[in-house]
Amino acid sequence: MRKSLWLGCLVLGLSWTSAFAEDAPMTWSAPRAYQWVFEAGYNAGGDQIASGIYGNTQTTWEVKTGRGYQGGLGLQYAFNPDWAAQFTVSYTMDSTRGSNGDIAFERYPVSLQMFYKLNDHLRVGGGWLQSYGAQRTTTGVVAIYGSESFKSDPGAIVQVMYFFKPYHHFKQAGDEINAALALRHVRQQYVGEKEQLVYRGDHTGLYLMLYF
Repeated sequence: MRKSLWLGCLVLGLSWTSAFAEDAPMTWSAPRAYQWVFEAGYNAGGDQIASGIYGNTQTTWEVKTGRGYQGGLGLQYAFNPDWAAQFTVSYTMDSTRGSNGDIAFERYPVSLQMFYKLNDHLRVGGGWLQSYGAQRTTTGVVAIYGSESFKSDPGAIVQVMYFFKPYHHFKQAGDEINAALALRHVRQQYVGEKEQLVYRGDHTGLYLMLYF
């Protein structure tokens, strides 16, 4: 008798659980506070670090400490719907791209920024930036310039971003990649290790940003 009663309760409980599971609405997973970041853009500015004339076209060339294409990856963490911190590691290079020789200035900018969301499409931010592994490399007929490493002092970065679609600091599972245009300005300087010359690396850049 007692065994039959327990079996009956078990069957009733399983039936109730199954019915509840079928009728209960589906729920999304908790919003994520972090998002991965990809950036790609171009910078203009900085001091001239080398210059010359192309032999075949007689046009001038120059390499600058703030100019060049840049790409990078990073991680963003949201503290609340309005504020988020972003850490990014990038690679930047300006080059003469000559057919018989090349001078390039390359570096690895690292930045830590705080962002404030103004509305669903606009946000502003700023923070710390410093470039590592900065060096001038030479090949071919321009090797007479020689190679040199540079030390970067800590600098500052500010930027404003426009998102094409409504943007939220917290990401839901299944959300699409969110793209934005970013206009940024950086103030920094480099010191050459050989001649101890100081070069301003201030520049302004336009970027495509992806958050996913």
